[in-house]
Amino acid sequence: MGAIVPQLELNQVETCVDGFPYLNRCPSGLYFDDIQKYCTFKAEAKCGPLASTPTATTESPIDLAKKCNPAECELPYCYCNKDGTLIPKGLNPDETPQIILLTFDGAVNLNNYEHYRKVFNGKRKNPNGCDIKGTFFISHEYR
Repeated sequence: MGAIVPQLELNQVETCVDGFPYLNRCPSGLYFDDIQKYCTFKAEAKCGPLASTPTATTESPIDLAKKCNPAECELPYCYCNKDGTLIPKGLNPDETPQIILLTFDGAVNLNNYEHYRKVFNGKRKNPNGCDIKGTFFISHEYR
């Protein structure tokens, strides 16, 4: 989520998601707190204007990385390939292991659980005949 811009009404806030602004309202009876950036009771809500901090000046980074030399480069410590199409050690594409990384953002809950069940339904198989697998990393808020 990007910048949060409080609106004229204390219960409205504009949030930016992927570069698009969305006008949101706090639930009934709550007001947006400019300092804490969440909806709370009117007596607890603090309103702006907020003090701005000057932007720090930074220097452009210096590229200290050496150019990759295929004669000196050995897996797993090094891999020289500009476009990623060369397979290390000259392996045939048909004999090269593949991995598909599919990521989701957010909690696994009753709203999306059936979607995961459809993906991992036992009908999708790896070339070796085994079912596809998934690993879910759950953060502490969702225990």
